[in-house]
Amino acid sequence: MTNEINYLRILEHPNMLRFEELYEDENYIHIITELLNAGTVSDKNQKKMTVFEACFVLKSVLELLVYLAENCIAHRDIKPGNIMFHRTKDNKVICKLIDFGLCADTKDKSNTTLLKDRAGTVCYLAPELIECNPEKGYYETKVDVFSISMVFWELLTGKNPIRVPRRKGEQRRKSKEYRWVQLIWLTAG
Repeated sequence: MTNEINYLRILEHPNMLRFEELYEDENYIHIITELLNAGTVSDKNQKKMTVFEACFVLKSVLELLVYLAENCIAHRDIKPGNIMFHRTKDNKVICKLIDFGLCADTKDKSNTTLLKDRAGTVCYLAPELIECNPEKGYYETKVDVFSISMVFWELLTGKNPIRVPRRKGEQRRKSKEYRWVQLIWLTAG
C-alpha cells in the first residue's frame, strides 16, 4: 500500500486516478481519491466494444503510459479491471488508469528484486515478465505496452489471446503453462 500511496502522491496526469488525501488511525490507512463514477472497462466489456470505443480506451491509456515512461515508471498491472471511466458534469467521458500498487521505478537498478520479479495479472503479462529470468536482466516500461495491447485485443474481440489452464486445486497465477491462441491480424486490403 505504501508503494501505491507514494506513486499517487508524486504522479499527476489527467488519465490516472487523482490522489486527494490520506488519513491514518490506529487500525487503518484511508486513501481519499477522486470518485470515478462510470465503471471499469471490465464492466463495459461484457460484449465487444466498437473500434471507436476501444481506440478511445487505448489512446487514453497510451497517453498516460508515455507520461509514466518519461518518469521511468512501469505500472505492471494494466488490465480491463484497472481502467475506469468517469463522466464529468458536462457529460464528457474520461478514461483513467487506477491501481498503482505494483508500480516500479525502472531507473532505480538498486532494487534488483522489484525489476526482475513477476508482477501483474497473468493473461496481460509481457513475455519477459512471464519468463522471470533474472540472468536476462531488468525489464523496462515496455512491459506496459504489451499489456495494453492485450487489453486492446480483448476490447475488440471480447476474448483475451492468452489462455491460462487451471488444474484442480491450483491457483491460476501459479501455473506456468501458457498457451497462445492463434492471433488473426486483420489487414486492410
